[in-house]
Amino acid sequence: MEAKISDRLISLMSGGHYSDLASEILKWKKSGNHSERYISGLTGISKSEVHRLLVIARESSGLFKAAKTHDIEKYVLQDWCELKKGIPKDKLWFQIYHGKIRTRRQMRIMLNHLE
Repeated sequence: MEAKISDRLISLMSGGHYSDLASEILKWKKSGNHSERYISGLTGISKSEVHRLLVIARESSGLFKAAKTHDIEKYVLQDWCELKKGIPKDKLWFQIYHGKIRTRRQMRIMLNHLE
């Protein structure tokens, strides 16, 4: 089973959307209780990137469809995941979901207006 999942990960790394890659890594981690280091070594993705993808997959699954539809940078979701819960995070979620925030720069501008 691991080789099949590894092939899927490799195909996603070469041309898939980062949200699909994040979901697949999370599924793989849950199915075999693999460490981030093990996944990194097998796929060639850096350990820190594996960690970031896992954070995105756990925290922002509702935004994956929007990320694909509106071509949202992965750093937007990554930064959104790092925000503390509260009104700014909720408002940003709505803006991201509807494609009004697509780049990290747009997100920072919006955060400055919310504070």
